[in-house]
Amino acid sequence: MKRPDAEIVRRALTGGKRVLGDTTNLHKLIEMSMNEPLISMTENLFDQTPIGKFAQNLEKNGYTQEAPEPVFNEWAMQLRHSGKMTSQNGIINYTSRVWGCFLDVARPDLTCLKDYPRDLFDGQASWNGFDAAEVMDEHRGKYLVMLCAYEGDPFIFVWQGWAFLNPDGNDRYRTKVISAHEALEYWGEKITGLEQHAAHLHETSLATWAYAKYGDKHLVEVAPVNSQAGPKKKSPLNKGKPWRAASGPNILLLDRMPATQKPGCGTHASPKPHRRRGHWKTLSHPRYRHHPQYQKKIYVKPSFVGPKQATYEGNIYRLVQPLEEAINV
Repeated sequence: MKRPDAEIVRRALTGGKRVLGDTTNLHKLIEMSMNEPLISMTENLFDQTPIGKFAQNLEKNGYTQEAPEPVFNEWAMQLRHSGKMTSQNGIINYTSRVWGCFLDVARPDLTCLKDYPRDLFDGQASWNGFDAAEVMDEHRGKYLVMLCAYEGDPFIFVWQGWAFLNPDGNDRYRTKVISAHEALEYWGEKITGLEQHAAHLHETSLATWAYAKYGDKHLVEVAPVNSQAGPKKKSPLNKGKPWRAASGPNILLLDRMPATQKPGCGTHASPKPHRRRGHWKTLSHPRYRHHPQYQKKIYVKPSFVGPKQATYEGNIYRLVQPLEEAINV
């Protein structure tokens, strides 16, 4: 199963002079991401995807204030985005494909991720006295490697840096990005546009985690059956081409698992897989007495009834549950 991001990754790693930006550790960083889940939304512009539409509605209510827990510790994501930019010829419309891998800043196998900038949080003079990785985790912080390709432009633009939620002093959080030193040195004043793309990509991940918790459809991992044996063995043919040996699952949005039972089968004890509609209920069970919504109406997300994993046409489909559901809180 070919990864949907294979083309942009291939271009970034084999493009020669067509790759612009900080390429420090680029190959190693991308190779790490190839074994992580991929969330790809490129068939439509992001605003037209289910998560994009969901984010537009939540944005009015400040969805970043909740800062939902990420479903994955590390992941890759790509989307198509449209906007306007100012050039020598005036304001022009553009459409770009943006890819990024979000890596744990505490990774022990990559020393560059420990080079935290001193001004990471507003009003914080230094890192003395607290654990930087702990603070980044609290603020949904990740080290982000981003590739950006504009339609009609042969170049791949590379950016690296930190993306996290920064409190604004009014009990709200906003995405903030800080470019790595090498990225700043390369792009100079031109880095603003790439930082905006990076911030949008981070906000997209927040919207994805919120959608996983409240949206109509569910995140489902899809991977070939043979991927259960672990990462593919390195081959001389794949040397320098990590996209060909990728083992990370693709993430789809589904409202039910693929049908694996014959028509007419299924009992009350073992029902056919189906979807239970979303509904409102009062949170009245005593075990939730300390919950802020206790004795209040809450929305219960539509759910799967039946197996949380299915094998269909050579692929394994596995339901991805938000952290709160996984630990039954």
